[in-house]
Formats: sequence, structure tokens, C-alpha cells
Amino acid sequence: MDKIQLDSNELYSPDGVVIIDKNKKIITFNEAARRITGYKKNEITLKDFNFLFKDSDSDKQHIEKALSEGKSFSNVTVRLHCSDDRKLNVFASITPIKRSNNKIISVVFIFRDANEMVKLSESLQNKIQEMVDEKNSFKIFSTVCQRVFSQ
Repeated sequence: MDKIQLDSNELYSPDGVVIIDKNKKIITFNEAARRITGYKKNEITLKDFNFLFKDSDSDKQHIEKALSEGKSFSNVTVRLHCSDDRKLNVFASITPIKRSNNKIISVVFIFRDANEMVKLSESLQNKIQEMVDEKNSFKIFSTVCQRVFSQ
């Protein structure tokens, strides 16, 4: 019997990490996954992964294909069903874990909240604009100083 033993408390990552076994049961759900989705560890462990994709067959197809066909997916957008019934868009990578004989034993589903990424991007854009404004202010000040001291 193939079994992956991994304590999700020891699995630190800023991204949500979920390991789903060949029977489609969630065997690992790390702290970031709990923070992003709002689910508690006891609500998740050993449950069928489908409840994370409630009402959305197209969003779970990547995990289904990884489990059945051994396909990997990178930077796909899927919608997760959160504990408070909201639907959350996440960026995800899905990779099958295989034994040396190519037998698929589980899938690693790593995801990041797309809203967090948008907020980070907006924050970065604001900082860039502040730097440009500072540079422009310095150029104006420098030009004024040159005029004053060159007379």
C-alpha cells in the first residue's frame, strides 16, 4: 500500500499545499491552505477533494487528469469553494507523484490566492509610481538649483 506520511504543520509554505491520494482523499492540507480557504484541519483531512470544487466540474478536471493520466499543470486558474461559501480564484500547479514504476500514488496541488497576487501587484505599482514621482521632484529641484547657482 502506498502511503505518504506528511505532517501539514511541518509543511510551511506561503502557498496552499494539498496532497490528494489515489483514492481522491485529502491527506495533507497545510496552514496556508487553511488560511486561504478558511477550512480547519479536522474539516479537511481524509475527505474527498471534490468538496473544494463544489458546483464546478471544470475546475477539478486538472486534478482528475493528474490522478488518472499523470499529467502536470502549471499556472492554471481554478475556483475553490471556501468555508464561508465564497468562490475564490487561485493560481495553481498540479503535479502527480509517481513511484519508480510510474504508478501514480498521489497529486500535489499548490495554489496561491489570485486576489493576494493582485494586491501585491497594485502595491508594487504604487511604489514604482512613488519612486518616479520622487525622481521627477528631484530633477525639478536639481534644475532650479542649477539656475540659482549658475547666475
